[in-house]
Amino acid sequence: MYSHAATIIPVNDIRDSIDFYVGKLGFQCTFEWEEPATYAVLNFNDKINIHLSKMDEPVQLRDQTIIYIFVHDVDSVYKSLITMQVAIQNPPKTWDYGMRDFDILDNTGHRLSFGMGV
Repeated sequence: MYSHAATIIPVNDIRDSIDFYVGKLGFQCTFEWEEPATYAVLNFNDKINIHLSKMDEPVQLRDQTIIYIFVHDVDSVYKSLITMQVAIQNPPKTWDYGMRDFDILDNTGHRLSFGMGV
């Protein structure tokens, strides 16, 4: 039922973070959204993806942890999690950037997003 996941890391400065991951760790920046960038996707060897998201306020790591899990049928996953009485934050929504997704909170308050391309 699940496909794959992307780790989203909250950052204060996208450009500095891109420079670090590319310059120090050998990642490639494969996507930037908006100008100046507020979101970026970094890839290593077509095996590892890390997504960066710029925060307007200083990053509070515990509050900002997000894991995005790609699924084949977001509405079926949503219905399944409702049945399991998971804390749903919002119903599925289709966004202008081409995804349909919804969010839940895990048992410690970290957000997980389940989504699929549309």
